[in-house]
Amino acid sequence: MRILFRLVNGVLTYEGDPPKNNDQAIEISIAKWIAVKQFILDGASFNEGGLSSCGLCMLHYNGLTERDEDVCMTCPIYNITDLPLCEGTPYTEFWENRTAQNAQKEIDFLIGVKRSLERG
Repeated sequence: MRILFRLVNGVLTYEGDPPKNNDQAIEISIAKWIAVKQFILDGASFNEGGLSSCGLCMLHYNGLTERDEDVCMTCPIYNITDLPLCEGTPYTEFWENRTAQNAQKEIDFLIGVKRSLERG
C-alpha cells in the first residue's frame, strides 16, 4: 500500500491507494497527522483536507444523513467516542488551534485507536 500526502493548492491531499480495511485506514490516518504536524513545523499555511484525506473517513464516512450521528457508525473512532465526525477527539482541539502540539495529540489518539484494533 502506497501512502503519500502533499499540498495541492494549499490543501493536504492524499494520493495513495484507498484503504481496504481498518488496518490500512488507520495507517493512512496516522500518516496524515504526521504530515500535518510536519507541514506546520515547516511553516506551511494549509487546510488539513478533512474527510478526503482521512483513511478512516475514506472507509467509513457514508455522507450526510438526516441524523449527523449516523454518518460514522462503522468507524472505530465512533465506537470509542460514540460521537460522529471525530467529536470528542483531539481533532476538535486541532480545529480550534492548529498547532503541532495539537496535531501530535491526534497522532497519539490514533495510535491508541490502532492498538485497540489490534487487540480486537
